[in-house]
Amino acid sequence: MLDETIFNKSHIIGIDEVVKGVANHSPKIREISFRDFMLEFNNEFHSFMECEEFSVVWENIDGEIHINEIYNQDTGCSYWKPPAYDSYWDENDDVIVSSLLMFGELEQQIGVTI
Repeated sequence: MLDETIFNKSHIIGIDEVVKGVANHSPKIREISFRDFMLEFNNEFHSFMECEEFSVVWENIDGEIHINEIYNQDTGCSYWKPPAYDSYWDENDDVIVSSLLMFGELEQQIGVTI
């Protein structure tokens, strides 16, 4: 069963960042708005695009959450889907998924079953 969690563009989400070149340094958590998160890590979303609310579609499969899509709640325009093939997966996809899983609180947010 698919679930949907809606994030306002100003919702703050964390990004787990590793400080490169520094051994034994714990990761740094950076917090940015959901809109800036999409601008920075999603090549399909551009600064001229208006979006008040982002919908994250996800599902729980055998106790693991899988992110299926991020789209514009008002227009239905899709901004991100997992790449169809692993070879197309990149660091930005990793950041999107890991940030939503670690800091998105998908199961605690108000969602709509779709």
